[in-house]
Amino acid sequence: YCSICKAIDAKLFSTDTVRNVICAKAIPVKIDISRDTEENKHLKNTFGIMGAPAFLLINPENEFVVARWSGEIYDLSPEEFSAILMNLMK
Repeated sequence: YCSICKAIDAKLFSTDTVRNVICAKAIPVKIDISRDTEENKHLKNTFGIMGAPAFLLINPENEFVVARWSGEIYDLSPEEFSAILMNLMK
């Protein structure tokens, strides 16, 4: 539903460059938070999500948010974003 989310997905997350980095060390999950469900309310409250777009890198062991991005990542190239991710997921 979110036009910038779709644009970021097409520009970054759908590229082999970014996908390979993410899938090497993470489990990508895409959640539509537009619906007003109890699960979405819980996710928003737990991770401090105000709205879309919201991209989070979460440590699964302690649910710590390692990094958080919004629409600003649209300005990054797949190579730039991949480098950031590789540095964060060392």
